[in-house]
Amino acid sequence: MSGPTQPLIRLSTGKPALSALDAVYDRSDELLTRIGLARESFDDPEIFVHAIVMYQFFEEAASAADDPFFLARIGKMIAGSKWPPLVEAADCAVTLGSFLTKLVVVATDHSSSTEHHLDVSGKSGFLFGRRYYDTPFVPAQIDGFFAAMFGEIIKRSIGEKWNPDDVMVTISDPNALPSEFLGCSVLAGDRRGHRVAFPAIWLTEPFSSDDFFKGPSERSGTSLPPKRVIVSVREALKPHIGVQPMNNEIAAGICGLSEQQLSRKLRKEGTSLGKLIAELKCEHAEMLLSQQKASVAEVAEVLGYSDATSFAHAFRGWTGKAPSDLKKQREN
Repeated sequence: MSGPTQPLIRLSTGKPALSALDAVYDRSDELLTRIGLARESFDDPEIFVHAIVMYQFFEEAASAADDPFFLARIGKMIAGSKWPPLVEAADCAVTLGSFLTKLVVVATDHSSSTEHHLDVSGKSGFLFGRRYYDTPFVPAQIDGFFAAMFGEIIKRSIGEKWNPDDVMVTISDPNALPSEFLGCSVLAGDRRGHRVAFPAIWLTEPFSSDDFFKGPSERSGTSLPPKRVIVSVREALKPHIGVQPMNNEIAAGICGLSEQQLSRKLRKEGTSLGKLIAELKCEHAEMLLSQQKASVAEVAEVLGYSDATSFAHAFRGWTGKAPSDLKKQREN
């Protein structure tokens, strides 16, 4: 059976990536214009774009964010959220197999660019997506997204029975996933898609929607240990936020390391320097906006944004709200 003539993706599915980009990059609109996308189009669920355009957006967003694991992080985040397709698939599932089967079906509602499959061969189960067309570049980010999302979904579903030695991931560029990704092997494949291989017996494991949507600390009853490098960097940078311009190079200098050294240390703890700076800027912005005398334009200037609009886009990416909404909330 031949695939559709045009590989299309629902543009609104890229909104989490745009929000994440806004949080760490203040020229998102310039990037969108260069690719030929309009910000407001991401809010229309009826708009579809060619897969190559979407893949290009993901690749350039990762480059702008200076984060090779940009889409993988989003995939992992979505896997642990109450994303509507996940909730729909989990609703009546009683085993991991029934959950993944429904999820594969739901995925086709949002894209005609990739055919998703759940197969069993002997003792192995395979969750994979295949494209029927060639891409002009290695679609590393989108493959990283799917591998991270499906891998995390399986891990959360299996719980204590998860064994990374029993799992193998194949994507177009293994560098799109952190080296410690789920603790399992990651292999290089072609440009046609991703694959997660795991023991087929896992598909028979009971599935609980309530357990799946709990966080790690809720499931284990213990909290995660503090990440010491992150804490140290936050303490070092926080006094400088709003006092001087802040970017990755300046932040690294404050910490007494090269940008590459600091980024490497933070990457091992599952974050990036850009993300950490964005979190500190968000905290500082919320503090300033809670003071009724500080206008949105003034906060934008303090944080080093070129104008209030750029700051507003970033703030919405951080919090999901407009800065003006926060001011109104504080005034009421």
